[in-house]
Amino acid sequence: MSKDYGFKISRPGQDVKTASDVNLLMTSKFKNFTVSTFGTGNVSIANGNYHSDTNVAHGLGYIPAFLVYGKDSGESGYKRVAYTPNIFSLSDYQLFCWADGTNLTLYAEYPFGAPANKTYNFKYYIFNNQIA
Repeated sequence: MSKDYGFKISRPGQDVKTASDVNLLMTSKFKNFTVSTFGTGNVSIANGNYHSDTNVAHGLGYIPAFLVYGKDSGESGYKRVAYTPNIFSLSDYQLFCWADGTNLTLYAEYPFGAPANKTYNFKYYIFNNQIA
């Protein structure tokens, strides 16, 4: 039995009733990411330290897909945060993130010595989709 129900959203100029999958913006035919929670967080590095982190509890009981953006509090735009540490630094600070079955961890590091009270801002999205 074929599935002849659900929803479709077509690209502008395409008839939603006849559009092929490639001409759809979204369809219930395929699995989509759904957001469990989203928000903002801050990580501050105090004098004399070179790294710090904070946990965002999600309590999903599995490792979820997630997306994190971050910036130095003095910067205007956010950048995508890496999931694993870089081999070398491209700037004076590095931001990382990772998740387990309970928390999303937001991590900031200043690899060139201890900064003077730096704060880093994060925006995160935690999805319902399990990755591990």
